Amino acid sequence: MVIYGGWQWRKLQQSLPEIADISSYSRDGTLTIKAADGKIIQQTGPATREKIKLEDIPTPLVQAFIAIEDRRFYEHKGVDYQGVLRAFVFNIIARDVVQGGSTITQQLARMVFLDMEQTIWRKLREAMLAWKMEKELSKEEILELYLNIVYLGSGAYGVTDAAWVYFSKPVSGLTLAEMATLAGLPPAPSQYSPLVNPEAAKGRRNIVLAEMQKAGLISDERAKTAIAKPMEVQPSAPKRLIVEAPYFGNYIQKELPKYVSPEVLARGGLTVETTLDRSWQKIGEKIIQE
Repeated sequence: MVIYGGWQWRKLQQSLPEIADISSYSRDGTLTIKAADGKIIQQTGPATREKIKLEDIPTPLVQAFIAIEDRRFYEHKGVDYQGVLRAFVFNIIARDVVQGGSTITQQLARMVFLDMEQTIWRKLREAMLAWKMEKELSKEEILELYLNIVYLGSGAYGVTDAAWVYFSKPVSGLTLAEMATLAGLPPAPSQYSPLVNPEAAKGRRNIVLAEMQKAGLISDERAKTAIAKPMEVQPSAPKRLIVEAPYFGNYIQKELPKYVSPEVLARGGLTVETTLDRSWQKIGEKIIQE
């Protein structure tokens, strides 16, 4: 039994991908939405996802993600057992997903390398990949990769896209409240979307601000001021490769998180086949325009 277990462990280690591949990682697919006749009506893909260097991301935005997603990011080696226990207790008390148990490194490993099969081997591979990534990449490299590819809802991948989609701004122009709003999105991008559910988004934003305050990242006064702000958005459509029937395409993107996990959306490459009749759609749009 011991020999068999050791063999399985070695086999698992050998099955891990090369971490060097992540540095040049780009999604090989796009989110493709098709009409009933198979015609592509919308694509959102790697060519539309603007990348940004970590040094160009405002420090409070980085801190907001760390505070809510992985407060011991600079202390753990990929897996944070204290964080798993703490998240379990906090979520039970709050009766909500207030904190996540997976580290930022684990989330990155899941988004880039792993499928969503819910097995003990998948979880073990995730943990081992996180350890391996921490050995081969710096914390700064991990953060930069994560903040560029994390799915933040409404077709936005990474903080640059999300700043545009929700606030029509570059990340450098975001307010503290807006940064906290984005940082609150990863666990449930649709549920906490300021476009779909502004009240839930505001509540989640305020939890992020409270965590930042508790960690000493912002002063009591700054937290109080940001918490008092209303949830205001100035949405812009995600930049796309092909756009036909844009309102229908937006509707599909808003509905997708109800049926597909954030990790699958983040990985990209999905093709969504719909029942849209393009001829009727064009007639409807013409009537509205007239």
